[in-house]
Amino acid sequence: MTFDPSGLGLISTTGIGRSETVFLKNKNFLTVVGDGYPVPARTDTSNIEKQNYNYSFLYRAGDNSQYPQANTDEAIGIFVNGVVFKQSFGTKKFPKLSKLPPVNLTFNKINFPDIFNIDVDGASIAAGEYHYRTGSFLNNSWNYPNVWGSRLYYSETSFQGDHYRHPDGHSKILGFCFDGYPIYGPYGYTTGTDSFSGVEQIRSSYRKKLGDSHRNINWKYTDTITLSDGEAVVLSAVPS
Repeated sequence: MTFDPSGLGLISTTGIGRSETVFLKNKNFLTVVGDGYPVPARTDTSNIEKQNYNYSFLYRAGDNSQYPQANTDEAIGIFVNGVVFKQSFGTKKFPKLSKLPPVNLTFNKINFPDIFNIDVDGASIAAGEYHYRTGSFLNNSWNYPNVWGSRLYYSETSFQGDHYRHPDGHSKILGFCFDGYPIYGPYGYTTGTDSFSGVEQIRSSYRKKLGDSHRNINWKYTDTITLSDGEAVVLSAVPS
């Protein structure tokens, strides 16, 4: 049976948090329409403004083509509650210090959640727009019946009570990247193409370099800078 992505978008029908994210597939394209409001996830929405999202991209689930379409939007994907996600770094100065990172490096905002206002869901707000930067939301604000219960795709099956996993333990789809591929996580088959190979927590293919000889002078992992309020923080910059 072919998977139908139209069963993905989460719905909230009560209170001021009324919101629905809609996934529509037409031939080889997937369109996602939503307002960027994180509900029904349990999130403080007091400073969040509803958006007008309408993304359309090539649907590439099950495809291993070599040339994905270019994404010109700052956001790189969208989750089933309509919240987009962005990279966890940026060229902004520290809010408490007029200091930019070296050329070709950017500050890793996730390492400075208080300074860059990253909440417990690994998300931040910019000009009223709420967007995720890590996957911590899955445990912190999605792990409630009003969230997974709003769509049959999540509520009808689970793995040991986890409704974001199929009965065999494989994670369900949580959203889509704008290159057309679905977002799962964090559990997949030990051998990606073999559903009988067992399930394990997937690890990122990225690896931290053992040393920091590649980093600029005064920007090593152990270096610190002092903010305007006297706080000293350990530097963390990543390739841009």
